[in-house]
Amino acid sequence: MKTAVLAALIAFPSLAAQNVSVTVRSHLDDVDLKALAEQVNDIAARTLRDNAEVSVDGEVVRVAHGLLVTLELRENGKLGATASAQGSTPEEMLDAAASAAVDLFRAWKETSALSMNPTPVPEPPAPSAALQPGVVRLDLDADLLVAFDEARSAEARGTERPEEAAAAWRVVAESIGPNPFREAAAARAKDWQSWAENKRVFEEQRSKDSARMRKVLPLAAVTDDTKVELLVRYTRAYGIDKAAVLVAFLPVSLRGPADLAIGCEAKQAASCIELARASSDPARAVDYFGRACNAGDAASCAEAGDRWLARETRDVAKAISALEAGCAGGSARACTRLARVYEEGDGTDVNPARATEMRDRSCTAGDGASCRKLACDAADTRAANELWTKGCNDGDSLSCTLASVSAPRPQPAPAPVVTRAEVKSSRRPGAGTALLGVAIVAGTGAVFLALADDGDHVNHRLWGSHDLTIAARDSGSSPRRILPIALGATAAAAAVAGVALLVWQPDPGPGKVTVGVTPTGVMLSGPLP
Repeated sequence: MKTAVLAALIAFPSLAAQNVSVTVRSHLDDVDLKALAEQVNDIAARTLRDNAEVSVDGEVVRVAHGLLVTLELRENGKLGATASAQGSTPEEMLDAAASAAVDLFRAWKETSALSMNPTPVPEPPAPSAALQPGVVRLDLDADLLVAFDEARSAEARGTERPEEAAAAWRVVAESIGPNPFREAAAARAKDWQSWAENKRVFEEQRSKDSARMRKVLPLAAVTDDTKVELLVRYTRAYGIDKAAVLVAFLPVSLRGPADLAIGCEAKQAASCIELARASSDPARAVDYFGRACNAGDAASCAEAGDRWLARETRDVAKAISALEAGCAGGSARACTRLARVYEEGDGTDVNPARATEMRDRSCTAGDGASCRKLACDAADTRAANELWTKGCNDGDSLSCTLASVSAPRPQPAPAPVVTRAEVKSSRRPGAGTALLGVAIVAGTGAVFLALADDGDHVNHRLWGSHDLTIAARDSGSSPRRILPIALGATAAAAAVAGVALLVWQPDPGPGKVTVGVTPTGVMLSGPLP
């Protein structure tokens, strides 16, 4: 199949004031692209305003059930609306293209009719010094005083009912007889009347724009980006409270992004931050961070400044402005980044004094590394130690190391003087434990001997092949009978002495105890302290 491509720019007399270009492309030979382009141009002439400057790109492709035509409208290169339609034959395709063009241009006509730039309502008239209650004289006509009081009451409701305020001051100005308020009241009536006219024009324009927004937002031909942009412009003109009501006219899937967009336009920093983090376009992301910065979020100022210093989104002037705002708002990161700008001359002149000032503010805001850098130029060791300590407290590990190394070392405490009595007293627990050990061994031996069988010899196989033989005589005074008694007495005496040494807390003073073991017991000699 031969490829057929037509780019048609057709100018009719009715389109002389319009710069409308129509480009239609297709790879199909059986589609009359010229007729299709002429039809789209004809609908544009009957639909768009005379000063429209738009372009329409069209494409015809074959689909399962016939032919599909897609039209895209752009203004200044920006996509504003799209429309598509299907036809089963080339003849039906012309009718389908006409229907798509009607939807396309109607949507754009409604969109472009939105002014979103109403005449702003000025501030209400400032109070007049000549009409303050304190200047009223009681010798004036009672009707004038009543009119003056009513005008003052109407003044308090002026922003809601400006016409009433203007009428009330006119009554004061037109009162007959002595009237010191005539000129001031007439001027005040004129001010309120002018303000009322501006408000009326503003409200009428808002009513028109609101009605058009209700028609445009549900249209399928208007792109999602255009809908969100229109809501942002509406928010800028009339406020977020009025714009939030219109979000309900959007498809459900678009309401979340639209809420964030109008919130960011209304200087809600959190909405701008969320949009920035969700954007894959670096330029749009940094723009959203910049808006969050303008909304007062110091952390976003640091982020925006850092990104504006990056190569792909570099704008040094915006970066320095954002970092200064963030530093003034208490962001340590913004102060630190700005210090680096002046230290390195990143897009500006090197300025050591300014860099030091930024480091100091960063240290104060909690950046430990900046405290450490300031310590390097400290006037004395004490000042450096204080900066290292603060840097350590703010999480800089190197500052902790430097603070530890430079800290004055404490003098060792003098060794305590230990008297002879204390030394001897400190030895008592050891001696008591030893005596208890002697008591256990002696007591075990006494029991062992007492339970031995009678006989001339008692043989016990102990520790392998070694024999322990205890010879005994039958005599009642033999060592076999005396030895268990001696060991038992020794165990009892050693136990008593050991417990006494462990438990007894004597008064300090010299003392010496001698412990000895005899065949019949344990002997203690010497005074107990």
